[in-house]
Amino acid sequence: TKKIVIYTPTDDAKKCWISYAGNNEIEYAVVFAKWAQTNANNDSKQASVNTSIGKLFLTPHVVATVVKIRNNGTVLPGVRIEECYTRSDFRSNSFGTLTFTEFSAEPESLLNRYCSLDTTTGTL
Repeated sequence: TKKIVIYTPTDDAKKCWISYAGNNEIEYAVVFAKWAQTNANNDSKQASVNTSIGKLFLTPHVVATVVKIRNNGTVLPGVRIEECYTRSDFRSNSFGTLTFTEFSAEPESLLNRYCSLDTTTGTL
């Protein structure tokens, strides 16, 4: 089956945002991520990342995907949720990070107003 794999390759790739990720009632998140695909474009300097499914080549695209991160309050496999520091000017908000390890999402979860996914080739 076709799927989108969400992967946080290093700790440097994590971002701490107002996310309410620590709230167990939050079951979905919109994830903005750099798009990588199995086939390279014609740029010999194109960056890549190694994953369990092989080498993926980074594209200039940032995509938004709606993903389910919990099921009835339980964090799903492949998702790690961490609390971050509290900023004094945002005391009423919850800061956190979402880290993904080979997390699968359906292609239909891609928010495609500005781009679309060709599920036959896996390219945007």
